[in-house]
Amino acid sequence: MNTRTHDINLAIIADQSQRLTTMIRTKAPIPKDRYLFRITSLKPSPFHDNRGEHATLTIAEGPHTGRQFETHLYGRPLEWAKTAADNGSLCEAEVYVRVLDDGREFSNVNAATLQPARELPDQPIAEPRLDMEKRVLRAVAGEDNFDAAPRSQPISSLAIHPNDDWAAFYLGFLIVGSTAQPRERVHWLEHLSAAAQCTPTALIGTPMFLSTYTFPGELALHMEAHDGSTAGYSGMVHSPFLVFEIDGDPDLAAAREQARVLLGALISIGVPRDSILIFFSGGRGFHILIPSTLADARPSHLFAKTAGVFCRTLAGTVQCKLDESMYRTLQPLRAPNSRHEKSGLFKIVLSVDELSNMAVDEIRPLAQNPRPFELPPIDWQPMPLLVALWTFAVTESTRSEAGPQNPGPTHGKGSTQFGDCRIFQNTWTLLINGVDEGRRADEIHKAAANLADFETRDHLIHALLARAVELSGFPPEEAAKHIDSAINRANQRHGSD
Repeated sequence: MNTRTHDINLAIIADQSQRLTTMIRTKAPIPKDRYLFRITSLKPSPFHDNRGEHATLTIAEGPHTGRQFETHLYGRPLEWAKTAADNGSLCEAEVYVRVLDDGREFSNVNAATLQPARELPDQPIAEPRLDMEKRVLRAVAGEDNFDAAPRSQPISSLAIHPNDDWAAFYLGFLIVGSTAQPRERVHWLEHLSAAAQCTPTALIGTPMFLSTYTFPGELALHMEAHDGSTAGYSGMVHSPFLVFEIDGDPDLAAAREQARVLLGALISIGVPRDSILIFFSGGRGFHILIPSTLADARPSHLFAKTAGVFCRTLAGTVQCKLDESMYRTLQPLRAPNSRHEKSGLFKIVLSVDELSNMAVDEIRPLAQNPRPFELPPIDWQPMPLLVALWTFAVTESTRSEAGPQNPGPTHGKGSTQFGDCRIFQNTWTLLINGVDEGRRADEIHKAAANLADFETRDHLIHALLARAVELSGFPPEEAAKHIDSAINRANQRHGSD
């Protein structure tokens, strides 16, 4: 028998070991935070419609020095990266962590947050909730001019132009018919503009919904990998608008009054009248939209949650109750000039004067036909008050996201929250009282979507029992121990069957 011998090349083994070590190091997730980067390389990319450039960013300081990320840059982040690469200066950007369907985690850089490095404080500075709410309330009352900030002016008459940080967030989804129908991937701004102007492509006369938020090309990859479904998308998000939805169920006149008061509050703190979009939904509510550039709201995987904190804080200063479902990443919003499937009326734009002065019985007849309109400029100079409020909202949403894996229930007026999810008041009402025949399909669908937000059965059990715990006066921490004990026993019993 012939025996082959092989020389062991230690140099090759050492090289392979180094490659393996490097691969593990570069793939392992690192904590979500802001990091200082050096721009290692910039080169044209054949992808992304030949727009932008492919960049390699290397962490320049701290325990993760040398860790590299590859990303695609557009607009101002690309301009800053080019400047930094030319003069050797540093940039800073956020790193986030994503969890895949199989449980694996990986880190990536939020390209839209890249900017020239600045001196960072040792610890983040965040205004306490009470102070921020009081400051907004004083501004609404005209008692605080917030450093005498000048009135915001539009920077560009274009809705979105290629030099914006968030130009990459051009995708959205379209639903034709009921919200149970499949989502179609579309160019979000083009479809919004078509709906506003009542062009043939807008399918005027049909119930139609657009995504509330906009997405980068990552959404397309997700939908292709999940048979066209948007479910489970957890990547980056943005929107040119921040949405306040006031639900008029069952009293549309009360909703109109709340919308009028909220509109007055926005104008009183300096939001330009010609930047505000106002809609009657054609059904039970009103929508008020303001450009997100007024708050310098940057893309983030927590954008929808941050928008919720921002909008609820502003609306809360005038006791205006909002539909909280608007602040889910994949929430659809009825498109302008689409027909409401129940009332037969159209979602129409209203002027500031119309909302302020017209009664509901005067507004409804206007919605018997679509009302074409031009989108206002979206790129506005940021307002210091709204920038401060958005920064506060980012801190609040990030704190919530970074909380313990299995936190106890927390309570707020009208909802029961467990971790990042909450049972809405409308869901409780449905569970306790049922719903009228005319609204049962819609309300049951909303309640099911609300309960499906909870990641595990255990979280849902805690949330369902939280209200009873509160009403009985049982200390929440002690109650949580009893609930966990019961869940553990049930798990053991089912495991032994």
